[in-house]
Amino acid sequence: MMNSLAANFGYVANPFMNLDSSLGVNFYSSVAFRDILANFQNHAVANIFKSHHDLEFYREFFAQNPMGFKIIYILRDVYEVMVSYHRHLLTLPWNEGAQSPNVSEFLRTAPSGAMTRYQYRHCSSMVDRWVMHVQSALAMQSVFSADNFFIVDYSQLNCEFEATLKRISAYLKVPCRDPSVRPTRHENVVPPILGLADQEILDYYTAEDIDFVEKVARPTLEALRTIRTSDISAT
Repeated sequence: MMNSLAANFGYVANPFMNLDSSLGVNFYSSVAFRDILANFQNHAVANIFKSHHDLEFYREFFAQNPMGFKIIYILRDVYEVMVSYHRHLLTLPWNEGAQSPNVSEFLRTAPSGAMTRYQYRHCSSMVDRWVMHVQSALAMQSVFSADNFFIVDYSQLNCEFEATLKRISAYLKVPCRDPSVRPTRHENVVPPILGLADQEILDYYTAEDIDFVEKVARPTLEALRTIRTSDISAT
């Protein structure tokens, strides 16, 4: 998402403004984040701000005063997230979360380590954590102004790149580069793990895994299936 914004709308994805430990902030205080972001209010900063917080974290101040920021939430399929996040954690030399030997074990594992700084409540599994984040984003649609909050479906950005960029352009009120540029998959992304095959996503899952995901995430998955992807991205 960040790379597409940078390549086509004049923003800067590398370096981005990392709302993470590099800023030395209290991850459990939304006021601390508000004060940091307020320093950039009314300044034309091209660098993208990136955060993994549950959107509920920002409700109390962004809903009333978005400070001119444009929020884009990237929504990704639960099955893809589990594989990608599992890969990502395996690359890290610190305890960001469980470095499970396989996706099957990972999706059933409770969040732990440094990743818990982004949570508002305990989650029983990584799938439950995905549900919490997505439900928060869907709920925020009725809280944030449509001028300041926009959901982009990752699969649509990937499969309908040009059409998705047009919708993003309309939301940002920034013209898209012509011709548009599709970012490379090899820079500023989660790297692949040596020895981990680039399989079809569902090849990582057993039938029991799929049953588990569907059981934990069923209400959220049904909500997403009810809402057409194009309608989500156009909100």
